[in-house]
Amino acid sequence: RCPYDRMADNEPRYKLSLLLAGSDNPPQEWILQQGTPIKIGRHKSNDFVIGAVRGVSSNHAEIALAEPRTADGPICYVRDVSSNGTLLLSNGEKLLVDILEQMTPLTDRSQLVLPFKAKAGEARVQIAVGIVEVTPEDVADAQDEDTAEVAPVEEAAEAAPAEEAAEAAQVEDAAEAE
Repeated sequence: RCPYDRMADNEPRYKLSLLLAGSDNPPQEWILQQGTPIKIGRHKSNDFVIGAVRGVSSNHAEIALAEPRTADGPICYVRDVSSNGTLLLSNGEKLLVDILEQMTPLTDRSQLVLPFKAKAGEARVQIAVGIVEVTPEDVADAQDEDTAEVAPVEEAAEAAPAEEAAEAAQVEDAAEAE
Protein backbone atom coordinates (compact mmCIF):
# COMPACT_ATOMS: atom_id res chain seq x y z
CA ARG A 1 0.00 0.00 0.00
CA CYS A 2 1.05 3.53 -0.71
CA PRO A 3 1.97 5.61 2.41
CA TYR A 4 -0.59 8.24 1.33
CA ASP A 5 -3.32 5.62 1.81
CA ARG A 6 -2.67 5.55 5.57
CA MET A 7 -4.50 8.85 5.98
CA ALA A 8 -8.26 8.78 6.41
CA ASP A 9 -10.23 10.04 3.42
CA ASN A 10 -11.62 12.95 5.39
CA GLU A 11 -8.23 14.16 6.69
CA PRO A 12 -6.82 17.20 4.91
CA ARG A 13 -3.50 16.69 3.17
CA TYR A 14 -0.78 19.29 2.80
CA LYS A 15 1.97 19.94 0.31
CA LEU A 16 5.27 21.42 1.48
CA SER A 17 7.44 23.30 -0.98
CA LEU A 18 10.97 24.53 -0.30
CA LEU A 19 12.90 26.94 -2.51
CA LEU A 20 16.47 28.09 -1.95
CA ALA A 21 16.63 31.89 -2.31
CA GLY A 22 18.57 32.93 -5.38
CA SER A 23 18.39 29.48 -6.93
CA ASP A 24 17.41 28.86 -10.54
CA ASN A 25 16.02 25.44 -9.55
CA PRO A 26 12.25 25.03 -9.18
CA PRO A 27 10.88 24.47 -5.67
CA GLN A 28 11.06 20.94 -4.33
CA GLU A 29 7.68 19.61 -3.16
CA TRP A 30 6.38 16.82 -0.93
CA ILE A 31 2.97 15.66 0.25
CA LEU A 32 3.39 15.62 4.04
CA GLN A 33 2.74 12.39 5.90
CA GLN A 34 2.24 11.80 9.63
CA GLY A 35 5.45 10.50 11.19
CA THR A 36 7.66 11.20 8.16
CA PRO A 37 9.61 14.47 8.52
CA ILE A 38 11.20 16.28 5.58
CA LYS A 39 14.91 16.50 6.38
CA ILE A 40 17.18 19.42 5.44
CA GLY A 41 20.98 19.42 5.49
CA ARG A 42 24.25 18.91 3.61
CA HIS A 43 24.22 15.10 3.54
CA LYS A 44 22.84 13.46 0.40
CA SER A 45 20.43 11.36 2.48
CA ASN A 46 18.35 14.47 3.25
CA ASP A 47 15.19 15.29 1.32
CA PHE A 48 16.36 18.89 0.72
CA VAL A 49 20.14 18.86 0.20
CA ILE A 50 22.19 22.02 0.65
CA GLY A 51 25.75 21.57 -0.55
CA ALA A 52 28.93 23.53 0.11
CA VAL A 53 27.77 25.73 3.00
CA ARG A 54 30.12 25.09 5.93
CA GLY A 55 27.79 26.15 8.75
CA VAL A 56 24.92 23.97 7.55
CA SER A 57 25.08 20.64 9.37
CA SER A 58 24.91 17.28 7.65
CA ASN A 59 21.47 16.92 9.23
CA HIS A 60 20.37 20.46 10.07
CA ALA A 61 16.58 20.70 10.43
CA GLU A 62 13.37 18.73 10.00
CA ILE A 63 9.86 19.79 9.02
CA ALA A 64 7.02 17.60 10.26
CA LEU A 65 3.26 17.55 10.06
CA ALA A 66 1.65 18.43 13.40
CA GLU A 67 0.48 15.34 15.30
CA PRO A 68 -2.37 15.44 16.12
CA ARG A 69 -3.64 18.26 13.91
CA THR A 70 -6.15 20.57 15.60
CA ALA A 71 -8.48 23.04 13.91
CA ASP A 72 -6.72 26.10 15.31
CA GLY A 73 -3.23 24.65 15.65
CA PRO A 74 -0.28 24.81 13.26
CA ILE A 75 -0.07 22.53 10.24
CA CYS A 76 3.67 21.94 10.55
CA TYR A 77 6.60 22.31 12.89
CA VAL A 78 10.28 22.90 12.24
CA ARG A 79 12.85 21.27 14.50
CA ASP A 80 16.52 22.20 14.58
CA VAL A 81 18.79 19.15 14.91
CA SER A 82 22.09 21.01 14.41
CA SER A 83 24.58 22.75 16.64
CA ASN A 84 24.54 25.95 14.56
CA GLY A 85 20.88 26.84 14.88
CA THR A 86 18.08 27.78 12.52
CA LEU A 87 16.31 31.12 12.27
CA LEU A 88 12.63 31.29 11.34
CA LEU A 89 11.23 34.45 9.74
CA SER A 90 7.44 34.21 9.99
CA ASN A 91 4.63 36.78 9.98
CA GLY A 92 7.09 39.61 10.63
CA GLU A 93 8.67 37.80 13.59
CA LYS A 94 12.19 36.43 13.93
CA LEU A 95 12.33 33.22 15.95
CA LEU A 96 15.50 31.38 16.85
CA VAL A 97 15.08 27.61 16.66
CA ASP A 98 18.39 26.60 18.19
CA ILE A 99 17.40 24.24 20.99
CA LEU A 100 17.65 20.59 20.05
CA GLU A 101 14.30 18.79 20.00
CA GLN A 102 12.31 22.07 20.10
CA MET A 103 9.33 22.05 17.76
CA THR A 104 8.48 25.52 16.46
CA PRO A 105 5.25 26.20 14.53
CA LEU A 106 5.90 26.75 10.82
CA THR A 107 3.52 28.67 8.57
CA ASP A 108 3.05 29.20 4.86
CA ARG A 109 5.32 31.91 3.41
CA SER A 110 7.89 31.57 6.20
CA GLN A 111 11.63 31.74 5.59
CA LEU A 112 14.28 29.50 7.17
CA VAL A 113 17.82 30.89 7.55
CA LEU A 114 20.59 28.31 7.97
CA PRO A 115 22.89 28.35 9.84
CA PHE A 116 21.95 30.89 12.48
CA LYS A 117 25.41 30.79 14.08
CA ALA A 118 27.90 31.49 11.31
CA LYS A 119 31.52 32.53 11.63
CA ALA A 120 32.68 35.75 10.00
CA GLY A 121 32.71 35.31 6.24
CA GLU A 122 30.65 32.12 6.27
CA ALA A 123 27.57 32.06 4.08
CA ARG A 124 23.99 31.57 5.17
CA VAL A 125 21.17 30.26 3.02
CA GLN A 126 17.56 31.35 3.05
CA ILE A 127 14.80 28.88 2.20
CA ALA A 128 11.27 29.95 1.27
CA VAL A 129 8.57 27.69 2.73
CA GLY A 130 5.17 27.03 1.18
CA ILE A 131 2.44 24.96 2.84
CA VAL A 132 -0.87 24.43 1.05
CA GLU A 133 -3.81 22.07 1.43
CA VAL A 134 -4.14 19.68 -1.49
CA THR A 135 -6.96 17.70 -3.04
CA PRO A 136 -7.00 13.89 -3.45
CA GLU A 137 -6.21 14.48 -7.14
CA ASP A 138 -3.05 16.39 -6.16
CA VAL A 139 -2.06 13.47 -3.94
CA ALA A 140 -2.56 11.04 -6.84
CA ASP A 141 -0.40 13.26 -9.08
CA ALA A 142 2.30 13.34 -6.39
CA GLN A 143 2.26 9.53 -6.23
CA ASP A 144 2.94 9.44 -9.96
CA GLU A 145 5.84 11.88 -9.55
CA ASP A 146 7.42 10.04 -6.60
CA THR A 147 9.73 8.20 -8.97
CA ALA A 148 11.05 11.43 -10.49
CA GLU A 149 14.48 12.53 -9.28
CA VAL A 150 15.02 16.09 -8.13
CA ALA A 151 18.55 17.46 -8.43
CA PRO A 152 20.09 18.48 -5.08
CA VAL A 153 20.97 22.11 -4.55
CA GLU A 154 24.65 22.51 -5.37
CA GLU A 155 26.94 25.32 -4.35
CA ALA A 156 24.26 27.03 -2.32
CA ALA A 157 26.75 29.56 -1.00
CA GLU A 158 27.02 31.04 -4.46
CA ALA A 159 23.23 31.11 -4.85
CA ALA A 160 22.55 33.26 -1.76
CA PRO A 161 22.59 36.95 -2.70
CA ALA A 162 24.82 39.26 -0.66
CA GLU A 163 21.87 41.32 0.61
CA GLU A 164 20.26 38.21 2.12
CA ALA A 165 23.49 37.36 3.92
CA ALA A 166 23.68 40.94 5.23
CA GLU A 167 20.06 40.74 6.44
CA ALA A 168 20.76 37.48 8.23
CA ALA A 169 23.83 39.07 9.89
CA GLN A 170 21.64 41.93 11.13
CA VAL A 171 19.18 39.39 12.52
CA GLU A 172 22.02 37.61 14.34
CA ASP A 173 23.31 40.90 15.76
CA ALA A 174 19.80 41.74 17.01
CA ALA A 175 19.47 38.31 18.63
CA GLU A 176 22.84 38.67 20.38
CA ALA A 177 21.80 42.10 21.68
CA GLU A 178 18.70 40.59 23.39
